[in-house]
Amino acid sequence: MTEQGTERKRHGVVWGLFLVGLGGLFLLQQIGALRVPITDIGRWWPAILVVVGITRMAAGGRSKAIAEGVGLALLGVWFFAMKSHWYGLTYLKGWPLLIVIWGFELVLAAVLDGWSARKEEHRA
Repeated sequence: MTEQGTERKRHGVVWGLFLVGLGGLFLLQQIGALRVPITDIGRWWPAILVVVGITRMAAGGRSKAIAEGVGLALLGVWFFAMKSHWYGLTYLKGWPLLIVIWGFELVLAAVLDGWSARKEEHRA
């Protein structure tokens, strides 16, 4: 099997697990085992970005995909911070953090690329 086919299967498994978990949470809410008012969904939607980011990191693969996962998870945390006004942050005051997150993602991708290139050199 090609590397691309293996990566596609891995993504399928990760997304499948994500959907099973999300569906399980909704099911627990519907049967009353988990009490989350519907109005709270508006407050908790950034968790989806965090979970998707973590699944991308867990899927591994290319260093760029891992860095994108970190960036997506941080974006979810940013939305939580803005919606909850952590440290007095609002969308108007907190937008520079988006630039920081983007820059961090780019630096992380470059560092991970460098590590994987050195790792390949040592194998050869």
